[in-house]
Amino acid sequence: MKDSLYLSLAEVVLFLQTVDHRSDIRAVLDSAGYSAAVHAEGVALLDRGREVIVEVVEEIQTDTTVMHLVHAAATELEQWVEIARFASRSLHEPERGLLAGRDIHHEDHTLSVIAHALRFLAIARNSEELRGDLGDARALADLLQRGNTLLVKALRLARGSLSPKLRMDEARALADPVNRQTTEWLERVGAIGQRALGNSPVQLGALGLLAAGAAPLGGVAGNVTRHENAQRHAPVDGPSPADPGWSVGRQGRNRLNVGRGFH
Repeated sequence: MKDSLYLSLAEVVLFLQTVDHRSDIRAVLDSAGYSAAVHAEGVALLDRGREVIVEVVEEIQTDTTVMHLVHAAATELEQWVEIARFASRSLHEPERGLLAGRDIHHEDHTLSVIAHALRFLAIARNSEELRGDLGDARALADLLQRGNTLLVKALRLARGSLSPKLRMDEARALADPVNRQTTEWLERVGAIGQRALGNSPVQLGALGLLAAGAAPLGGVAGNVTRHENAQRHAPVDGPSPADPGWSVGRQGRNRLNVGRGFH
């Protein structure tokens, strides 16, 4: 199950509104088993999820600072979305329109922004041809990495808004069931999407779904080399050997020395 109700609901927003506004995608999904009943179930889950967020944030969460942090993170992510849209200005329709995501809008601003970011990242990762049309490979890689980083930040803070230090059990009793049901719905419609649009990576990405050959997004940090495959294990066992490229800061040759070096 997804660990963030905000993520689950944003994916529902993206799927439902893509289906509502893109008749070409809806037609293909319908032929693969999507139906009005399935759609209505998603709408009901989205409504219930929003009710849970409002109830927890306004009735249970006592830390009002966390919501200011969520709004600030959503604004940062929205700024990135605008930069990403600008980067795609030279593309032709329908790719440019799908990447721009103007058809995606929900009354919850945070959910809308997350949905926009999910769509752009998914489409860009799915289509190698489109990535080539977007320009310089390194600049695009940096753009996608930054977008992913800001997305993760926004989701982490949003998750915290639903995790009050007091009355945690009460908040989880509200959020967990709808999160579980939403995740199950996403798995079902995701399977339909993969079956219907597996050979159309751009349309698949418009739903926020990744193709089998989607480009990876690695982890980032200010003090490590980027690994595109998000490696989690050290390249060698034990302490790293000394290297002449290291800083002299901890080797006894400046006032910041606080140890014997990197051993």
